[in-house]
Amino acid sequence: MAEDALDRYLVAHPEAFPPNSIEAEESLLGSVLLWASAAPDKEGNELSGLPDLFEWLLPQAFYRDRHVFIYEAMVRLHRRGDRPHRVAVAYELAYGAAAGVLEACGGADYLSWLISVCPTWLYAASYADIVQTAYERRLRFAAGAASKGKRREERIEEMKPTRPKTVLDGYER
Repeated sequence: MAEDALDRYLVAHPEAFPPNSIEAEESLLGSVLLWASAAPDKEGNELSGLPDLFEWLLPQAFYRDRHVFIYEAMVRLHRRGDRPHRVAVAYELAYGAAAGVLEACGGADYLSWLISVCPTWLYAASYADIVQTAYERRLRFAAGAASKGKRREERIEEMKPTRPKTVLDGYER
């Protein structure tokens, strides 16, 4: 309940909080869970596209603490060679390196909800760009005066995302 009130306040007063996009964070986590649950293609090849995400997007890029824990669990699973599907992530949050945080993250129901709000995993790179950009803006927000005195164009250029190219870049249907 408290988080619902926070969400409503955040939407009504975005200037009161450092740059973030809860919707992009939720969509990205849902995309990863969907990707991990997808079957290999007809030739039996594993799906590609998201594993490189775990190499460049840091857990601290997420604004909400529970999203940090969930993404950290996904990264740990991926680095062990396991796909971060809903059951594996829930188990990792309950019994893995960060044991006992599953309920604090919203439980298995929250992981299911993340999947339900994400129609496809194909936009994960776009969601990751938004999460990374918000993180970079939070770092500058925290630094405060560092950008004072710069021309508007320089500040805008600094806010552009800096992620490397991924397999999904240029993907068209």
